[in-house]
Amino acid sequence: MSEITLATRELTFLDMEFHESDVSSNDKLQSIVNEVIEEGEKHSTAHMILGSIDAHNKNNLNEKYFSIESYDESGKGLSISINNLGDLVNEPSEGKITLIYYYYYSNSSHNLQIKGDNKNLIFDIKNFQYEAIVTGYSTKDFDLTNEDASDGSLLSLACMFDDGHFISGTKIDMSNFIDEVMEYINEKKKT
Repeated sequence: MSEITLATRELTFLDMEFHESDVSSNDKLQSIVNEVIEEGEKHSTAHMILGSIDAHNKNNLNEKYFSIESYDESGKGLSISINNLGDLVNEPSEGKITLIYYYYYSNSSHNLQIKGDNKNLIFDIKNFQYEAIVTGYSTKDFDLTNEDASDGSLLSLACMFDDGHFISGTKIDMSNFIDEVMEYINEKKKT
């Protein structure tokens, strides 16, 4: 088995769905956001990011974020392509919202063990804000293991509505985020 290190960015996230009707005030939304942050700190999952997804061909990368490092010739001739399985976070069902807890690591490394001679690897990914998030870590052709991550970013929050509208902010600007979400909920009630 060939061992190679893939160095790239990483996304850590958690999403939770709520009834929009449960969000009747800033205080209630604050309570829900606090619950999402608490759950995110306990149960979020980390995923390697291969690069940005081409808007015209969702099975191609516009920009590759990863670099291949190997201590021998095992990385030579390695080709990585993607199989886009859709969105990482599905649009919520009617009358619901999805709150997303997420942050990025600027630097992460993953051990890639190639099984056999196939160096044309296909990674299953899902789309999050036009980035290719790896979802499959073990296939018939390879095993991928997280080794290290550093340089974490600010904690971000996002709210996705049943009509596809997406609002994002950071934990530092949480009051602005809550105001924006409440404003959109109130606008939706008027229509």
